[in-house]
Amino acid sequence: MADLDLTQIVTAIESLFTERNHFVFWFDDQGEFVDNITEIATALKEMVIVMQPQEQFKTKIQLVDMQRQQQDALVYSPAPMPPIELNHLEDFIRFSKRYSADATSMLLEELGIPENNRTTLVTYASFFANKERKERFKTRYHHQSDLEMVMMSALAKAKDASMTSILQAVCQDTLDANNQYLVSFDKYGLLTSFWSHVERAYGFSEAQPTLLHLMTAMFVNTAFDQAEIKLPTGLHAYTLTNNSNAITYLKNTRDSVTYRGAIKQIANQVWLTIQGDQLFGRLEIIQLVKVDVFPEVDPMILKWLTGRLVAEDYSVQVNNQSIPELIADRLTRAYAEDYQIAYQLQNEAFTLLTLDLQATPNNFETAVTQYVSHDYQLDTSYRLFTMAFSQIQPQLEATIEPLRNKVEAKYLNDFLSAVVPNWTANYAPSKVPTNHQQSHFYYDDIRHNKERTVVLISDAFRFEAGKSLQAQLDSRDVVDTSMDYRITGLPSVTYFGMPALLPNQQLTYTHDNTVLVDGQEANNTEKRELVLQNVNPNSRALQVKDFLEMDSKKRKATLTDQKVIYLYHNIIDTTGEKSITEQTVFSATDKTINELARTIEILRNLSVSHIVVTADHGYIYRQSALDSANKIDVAKENYDAISGEKKEQRYLISQKPLQLTGVIAQSLGELLGNEDSRWISYPKNFDIFSAPGPSQNYVHGGCSPQEMIIPVLDIHTRKGRSQAAPVTVHDVTAMNRITSREVNVQIMQDDALSDTVIAASFRVYFVDDQNQVISEIQTLTAESTADLPTDRIQTLRLALKDVKYATGQHYSLVIQNTDTKTEKRSDYTMDMVIGGGFGFDI
Repeated sequence: MADLDLTQIVTAIESLFTERNHFVFWFDDQGEFVDNITEIATALKEMVIVMQPQEQFKTKIQLVDMQRQQQDALVYSPAPMPPIELNHLEDFIRFSKRYSADATSMLLEELGIPENNRTTLVTYASFFANKERKERFKTRYHHQSDLEMVMMSALAKAKDASMTSILQAVCQDTLDANNQYLVSFDKYGLLTSFWSHVERAYGFSEAQPTLLHLMTAMFVNTAFDQAEIKLPTGLHAYTLTNNSNAITYLKNTRDSVTYRGAIKQIANQVWLTIQGDQLFGRLEIIQLVKVDVFPEVDPMILKWLTGRLVAEDYSVQVNNQSIPELIADRLTRAYAEDYQIAYQLQNEAFTLLTLDLQATPNNFETAVTQYVSHDYQLDTSYRLFTMAFSQIQPQLEATIEPLRNKVEAKYLNDFLSAVVPNWTANYAPSKVPTNHQQSHFYYDDIRHNKERTVVLISDAFRFEAGKSLQAQLDSRDVVDTSMDYRITGLPSVTYFGMPALLPNQQLTYTHDNTVLVDGQEANNTEKRELVLQNVNPNSRALQVKDFLEMDSKKRKATLTDQKVIYLYHNIIDTTGEKSITEQTVFSATDKTINELARTIEILRNLSVSHIVVTADHGYIYRQSALDSANKIDVAKENYDAISGEKKEQRYLISQKPLQLTGVIAQSLGELLGNEDSRWISYPKNFDIFSAPGPSQNYVHGGCSPQEMIIPVLDIHTRKGRSQAAPVTVHDVTAMNRITSREVNVQIMQDDALSDTVIAASFRVYFVDDQNQVISEIQTLTAESTADLPTDRIQTLRLALKDVKYATGQHYSLVIQNTDTKTEKRSDYTMDMVIGGGFGFDI
């Protein structure tokens, strides 16, 4: 029997008991309340006698006895009342009261369902014979709802009684006959109704329908609609007559966080079913790039991109999109998160391969200017490309391997092999202006600052990484930055670079990796603090990691009354100098950029207004393994002949210069500005000496712009919260009339991105006058930096649901910020009746 609110039954029965009437008889003809009689008995004040068949005489004896004692009782029989000639209780019944209950009527009343639905409730009585199912039904039912849809929604625990929500819930489970929701539909007689509603919504009709066949039809129809080509003959079995609803369903489901995982699994299953590799492998690239319904399409596009870049076809266009524009478009598509790194890798490859290699400078000043204004970008792109390649899915490695080889060859053979020899040919210590010498950093950039200054020194933080940090900081409107540079001495290593950044009058190299600052050791944080305090007592030196581990109160105390604070950071060099981790040095560089940005923000919140970021030295890193041609062998007799003291991969310290092909030397005394008679020898190219050492691909100490040019990033912060606001957009569609089931709308970004305007994402869709969504939901990202407003216009195509529309009726285009949820709406008028409407919510 249906699960009912039994309160009204109890109340009605109680009202039949009076001072003169002590018995109430209830003959439940169909036994509808046999499962509820115990609950009813508990609620009644009077005794309940359940009279089973063949128990009339027994019951009569019991009633006679109760009558003598003036007791009350409800007599319940789960059967029709017997005819008078067979009814032994006829005398009692004649002088008592009778009660009858119509479960269906009570259920109609309780659920608020019109009387004309009585037959439906009787048909599905088993569904309502459960309190939980009935409650789920109540939350989904509204006036004139399709009862079968509401019941299916309740069984599937869908969010509402629409076909979209029901199918989304159903497809959370398997697509085979064991799908728990279809089994449940079948149990309660709703399976045929489910497939009938599917046919009406999507035009899917099969003698023996399956979820896999339905999903396959929806996916392939959507894919070929996106490609703007007809469904191939071999797929006609998957034809849908209401294709637009299938398209809308897939796009909205894919955009839902709840169902995104399930729809992706279904896409993979369908791809295998239709042998997607062969089917879509036959499409032209101009068709393929329009398809985003299958995640497996992206590896095909990535393979095509790799081919074009390897072939140096950099100017190729697809549907009027350049390679960077095509990549940007794919990064806005449904499965972008799966292939984001792979596409970014392609973008960095394009940047590196197409970046013009400047003419070889003929003097040192030009070489420096060219690197800090242009060439550093190749180092950045190579770093980002290599880091991305190390993070791509293993199944994509073989596809992109040719591109990695191309990039490696360009970086090593065309860039480093030209830049480094030119640098070594033009470099001499005397050619570095005083204001760009690392050893003059403190007195030029720090000492005379009136405000408190925090110096962040990151070990092996290259100039190009400093530019990346600057770009990240410049996106905020609470900091102002300017970039300068310093040039290290030789060797370009930590034990020379760190002392050079301290206040000094004289740097002296002794031995065992020790450089004295005015006769004082400075080979750890504590000793460097003493050097700082010799010049300004209000100075501190500590490690960034120790500072970040402090609570805010202790951080404030550390900074209080201090004029100069040196904070040391060391991730890059520590990572690169270990053979087991050197291949992750680019990832360590990325981590360093982010940690420094976080530290700067913490300092800003502690009212530090002036921060300088610099480094002790840079580095060279190559991904490919070195061969013997890249290694300069220094024979023992040669080493002994020059009284060699120290030999590392990129430099050698000795009493005499090393006389070998491909090697150049500088006087250590000239480098340090003293009378030291020793020499620093180093490779002219980016080769290395054959020397013991844990790392081979990550090296520093030698003479190259990558190793010697360090950033001096000057940062001034402002108090308060950022005033940057999300960019706004508005509808600029020329004609606000709907004349087709697919509507093109034009959305313009109001302002270009700037310090005070940041990018934002929006959901764009149509709703009716009841605020019900009637189209797919598209996502728009507004991130244009174009100055011309017309260059900031994006066109979206919104497919409408295939339901009945009235000509002249008004609908609204909604543009909703995905973060703030603020909306803009514009009115549209229906200018045609779209055929095939169903007249029910899909």
